[in-house]
Amino acid sequence: MSDGQWRMSAERFKGMLIHIGDRRYAELYAGTDGSVVEVDVIEVADDESATHWAWLDADGSPPMFAQPRRFILDMCFEYGAEAEEKRGKGRVVRLAVTEVSNRDC
Repeated sequence: MSDGQWRMSAERFKGMLIHIGDRRYAELYAGTDGSVVEVDVIEVADDESATHWAWLDADGSPPMFAQPRRFILDMCFEYGAEAEEKRGKGRVVRLAVTEVSNRDC
């Protein structure tokens, strides 16, 4: 996929998509009640289509720490994500995360 779009994996748990990352990461953290699914992850500018907050490292790697709430993302950083942005380490982005249907796999 192109810049700003990624095919990733996530755990579907009680109607939410959590533990978003590569398949190994999603499987490692998936609980017994959830299932691992493929998801399309797209960086979006508007809050209406956004479902998650995430961190993009300045090195261009895929999004990390994707969370449905901003405050949960901030807890992933000792001094909050804003401090890391000011240091030039990366940036906080909004993501639209959707489950890929079986026919799209």
